[in-house]
Order: sequence, then C-alpha cells, then structure tokens
Amino acid sequence: MKKEKMMVLFVVLVLGLTGCRSTVKSEGGTLNVIAAASLTEVFTALKEDFEKENQSLSINLTFAGSQSCVAQIKESDRFDVFASADERYMTEVIDQGYVHSQEEILFAKNQLAIVASKDSNIVNLHNLLQEDYTVVIADDSVPIGQYTLDLLSGLEEQETYNGIYERLMKNVVSKEISVKMVWSKIQINEIDVGIVYQTDIIKESSIHQIDIPSELNVSTSYYIAPLMRSNNKAVANQWIDYIESEKGKAILVEYGYDI
Repeated sequence: MKKEKMMVLFVVLVLGLTGCRSTVKSEGGTLNVIAAASLTEVFTALKEDFEKENQSLSINLTFAGSQSCVAQIKESDRFDVFASADERYMTEVIDQGYVHSQEEILFAKNQLAIVASKDSNIVNLHNLLQEDYTVVIADDSVPIGQYTLDLLSGLEEQETYNGIYERLMKNVVSKEISVKMVWSKIQINEIDVGIVYQTDIIKESSIHQIDIPSELNVSTSYYIAPLMRSNNKAVANQWIDYIESEKGKAILVEYGYDI
C-alpha cells in the first residue's frame, strides 16, 4: 500500500513539473532578452517594474528587427528569451531547434499606422492616390515590412483606394531594416509619409496620423518564448510569467498594445 501511495505521489509530481512553467523565484542573476525593435519602450518599462519587484535580478535587453534577432540567436548562446514581432520568425527558431514547440506564447497584438510629417500636405488615404510625396517603409524581411505590404494589398482591393499600392510604392525612397529606423526619418521630417506600428505614435503629437478604416487595418501578433540553450530557465519563465500577469498586461495596454 505504501509503495502504491509513493508511486501516485511520484506521478503527480512529474505531471506538475512537466505540465507548466516553473514560477519559482530565482535567488539572483541576469537574464538576457532579445526582442523585436518595436517592443523597445514597453519592454524597458516592464524591465524597470520587474526589477523593482525582484531586486536580485537584472534584465539585459537587446533590440533589433526580428530577422536580426534570429540571426543573433543562431550566432550566440548568450540569450535566454526571444520576443518576435510575428509568428514567422518564432516558427523559424522552433523549426531549427532553438525553442521547444508549444512553449511560445502570443502575448500582445498591435496594428499599423500611416503617418505624415507635420509639414506634409497628406491628410487622408485619398491624398496618397493624388499627391506627389516621399515614403519610407520597412523592408519586407522585417515583420513591419511584410505587414505594410499586407495593408496596402488590402486597401488596393477596395474600389475607393484602387491604385494606392502602385502609387505609394512608386514614391518609396527608402526601405529600412527596423521600424525604429522608419520612425526616426518621420520624426526628423526627412520624408512625407511612413508606415509604422500604432504603438509607435501613441504618445506622439508632432505628426499627423492618416485614418485607416478599422476593418482594413492589419492586426499584428507578438510571441515570446524561452530559448532552449538558456542556463537560466527559472528566471526566463519568471519574466514571461510576469509579462503574462495582470500587472504586465496593464503596462502593455498603457503602451497601446491589445491583449
């Protein structure tokens, strides 16, 4: 009878360990997180709050376009957590053995924004069909670049905006490798029009946002997962659990993300 009870207890413990991520707090250490550039502001805010609650822990953040994040993960084993701006690059690291399948979590959503510089005459989508203007977008190797093409293709299918894809792409003067590089050119008034994430402009009043019908906008998805080569899995899971917590979600919403 005692042997049977011990066996039942063993099975329960094994199931408990394999069925969920560890949330045991680490005694200390440093966690290296690599994340999509569009997460810079919100992850910095999350880091500051997390470290206040866990003063023995330190979060090191590295930001780049998601495609660059993947390249760095392949070149170095120093990262513990990866956050991608789309499913494509998270799937790539899963397929290539850097992340366990089904450990990835969809933790936030976003939308796109078409913005015009303060000196531009562009005030609506119809102006993009009629006016001469300069445009900066992201390269389609970056999630925001592919989302941009999806947005323009969707607008093109509407009779009201027929021709917008060709006209806007004809006026593109630069394709950048991260959304932050697109945004910087808008901020310094170097170009007339740019396409970024909605979260990039939530606290920005110096530019004009061009309205996109909600049914035609593109919903984007952010995924996060611990990396298999991490030697700090407990803290990696603690960080991810914090982002998924009510407090973490509140910060994401504050910065304009949908949960």
